[in-house]
Amino acid sequence: MHVETGVPPEELAKLNAKGLLRRIPRDEQQQGMLTSIGSVTHSKGECWPCLFWFRGTCSKSIRCGHCHFVHAGSKHKRIRPSKSLRAKLRGDQSTPPVQDVQYDHNDFDAEVPDDDDGLSPMSRRTPQAKAMVLSTDPLTMAPGRSTAQVNCVATRMSL
Repeated sequence: MHVETGVPPEELAKLNAKGLLRRIPRDEQQQGMLTSIGSVTHSKGECWPCLFWFRGTCSKSIRCGHCHFVHAGSKHKRIRPSKSLRAKLRGDQSTPPVQDVQYDHNDFDAEVPDDDDGLSPMSRRTPQAKAMVLSTDPLTMAPGRSTAQVNCVATRMSL
């Protein structure tokens, strides 16, 4: 499996110990290749597509926290450059200089959670879950704000 995925054997052993490796679906269109950790909830429609995978540049392989299946309406999307890079390209000197940081997609490996279902928090985020978080947040649950208003805010956030 190490040869198939390119993931170090130690990481595969960790995923297997947590029971995640057997839950990662295989893509029949890609000759049965393992997809990614983020693809676990694809069948329920609770996943987020990986922009890098769709473009063919996701180097995280099965460690990616986003879905590696084709989604309805998927299309080639432009990755927006950072604010500092846009300012540099414009030659804009009004923006204070920002320390240059080399971005590498591999630096942001998907976290493998220790909870029961083994899914990342982003995979489980639904409007109801957001409403629950917002209802306990003192900033969103201001005096006079009802639970219905908080639910409305959560619904708008999920769009």
